Amino acid sequence: MAEFIKIKKTFVQKDEPSVTVSNNRFSFNTVMKKLAELEKNQYVNFFVDDEDRKIAFEFKPTNNDDDDFKVINVNKQPLCVCAELFKKKWVSKVAELKGNNIFAAKHEGKKWIITLCPSFENQIKRSDIKNIPSDIDGIYRYLDNGNIVYIGKGNIKNRLNSAEREKWKFDTIEYSIIKDDTQAYQWESYWIDKYKSQNNNQLPTYNLISGHG
Repeated sequence: MAEFIKIKKTFVQKDEPSVTVSNNRFSFNTVMKKLAELEKNQYVNFFVDDEDRKIAFEFKPTNNDDDDFKVINVNKQPLCVCAELFKKKWVSKVAELKGNNIFAAKHEGKKWIITLCPSFENQIKRSDIKNIPSDIDGIYRYLDNGNIVYIGKGNIKNRLNSAEREKWKFDTIEYSIIKDDTQAYQWESYWIDKYKSQNNNQLPTYNLISGHG
């Protein structure tokens, strides 16, 4: 019998602090506004962990650092603009995910931390697979004319070069690097379920054919 794996909560519940990632800005919900005392703490420093897709916010009441960003209020909602962070593909791609761009914020010490979902932020044409490093693992999907035809996990290049896929019809590979296999499995399952929920409970073409879903 296959081992059950506990899915860790990443996305937000209504009664907990959260951050919405969109359009070069981070917006903080009412719960976070209260807990982080954003009426008083009107400046923030950003910290990032690129490997684990984490963003940390450290709020403070005064501007005493060249790296401080201002927390502003728009229609009573606090937010902060940080265009520099959105130059990172793993941040900007998430901002495009309607309904998947709101994340629970955890308070650790002086910082509030969110963990973004892997969003297939890296893209390469099938004809350029020689340029994919041979040592990267994670989740990936194949697209044919913009349509998702397969979602999987594992070593990106090895899977592409498997004999059974030579006749598969797709032109683009999108992927996210995830070193931890358990996390990769969780996110593969998440995105397959998300695809099914948007496509009348149907699997992508080659997930159906290969029995992987």
